[in-house]
Amino acid sequence: MNPLKSLFLVGVATVSLSSAAHAQTELRLTGSTAFRSATHTAITKILAPGYRATHVGSTLGSAGQATFSGTLLGTTEEVVIKTSWSGSVGGVQTVSQNIDVNFIPVSALPGSGTTTGAAAGTEAGKPDVAMTDNFQAATPFPSPVLVDKPVGVVPFKWVASKGAPAGLSNINPQLAQAVFGAGSAALSLFTGLAADEGMKVFATGRDPDSGTRLTTFAESGVGVNAVVVQYQPTVSSGAVTAHVPWPETVVNGITFRTGNGGYSSGGSLVTTMGATTAALSGYYVSYMGLSDATSAIAAGAKELTYTGVLYSLDNVKNGLYTFWCYEHLMYKSSLTGVKKTVADTLATQIETVDAPIKLSDMRVSREADGGLVTQKF
Repeated sequence: MNPLKSLFLVGVATVSLSSAAHAQTELRLTGSTAFRSATHTAITKILAPGYRATHVGSTLGSAGQATFSGTLLGTTEEVVIKTSWSGSVGGVQTVSQNIDVNFIPVSALPGSGTTTGAAAGTEAGKPDVAMTDNFQAATPFPSPVLVDKPVGVVPFKWVASKGAPAGLSNINPQLAQAVFGAGSAALSLFTGLAADEGMKVFATGRDPDSGTRLTTFAESGVGVNAVVVQYQPTVSSGAVTAHVPWPETVVNGITFRTGNGGYSSGGSLVTTMGATTAALSGYYVSYMGLSDATSAIAAGAKELTYTGVLYSLDNVKNGLYTFWCYEHLMYKSSLTGVKKTVADTLATQIETVDAPIKLSDMRVSREADGGLVTQKF
């Protein structure tokens, strides 16, 4: 063989091997908006210093989409991790059924460091991992069965809209079923005052893609697959001026009848719960993750006790406050290689470090969404 040709082939082989050695493995995540902050934090910790990142919005914790590129800590593996959050139930559906989700492309990454305010990504890709607030069996998408790694505990709060009276301070399963089953109930059922019989408490909340909704309806006995009536308000200048039962809607290809829809994001629900409702002769009650509830309360909404118990970390850990669920990291059993390594590393990081409430801190447990809370000791 010609010596020059041999050298050329060796060079080509060397470049090919070098490229292969530095090829990036891409892992795509979707699912729970309630757990995106903890997940994003964990991603930054499993990547070696010097990673690049970009995300929509001004803060990583609340970003609906983000893309990271770097070296998996403790290895030489170059990885890209993309996230696009839409809802827990939708996460299970898109991973189990190989449905495309939009992500921020690698081309949007900065040359170094982290940038904010990225344009919403429209690069379609099949997600590998779902972060979900729910057991897969509780969703409408129980198969194929995904690998399930519980990584933490997610608490929720009941909230009443701005201006709610002192007597509207607690909700229990009976009241939740009454309000969400019919769309409204008399305020007097909450306050015990005859003078409140002419006022209403109206239901509003999230769409069927939401794990927050599924957990709420499981915990309160409304039913995870119940057809409910939630209202869609019109909000103008901080006030609700009118509302209608939520119009018929399509979520992830499934049609939901009038009344059974809801907000696709907790942020939109925050706006409603922080608005006055004088035009309705009543108030709203709804369910929220902690971050959204904090924002709504800051805007004037009111935190409710659940079955007479106020939310606190200790009340969750000790079993007094039962409005919580497990956070799960799920992927198909066919996930292998570097992708599986990244997914498992992320699960361990969240479970042991970044989960707001760690599994190891819980004195109680449950076997299903809304299931019986029992002692672990």
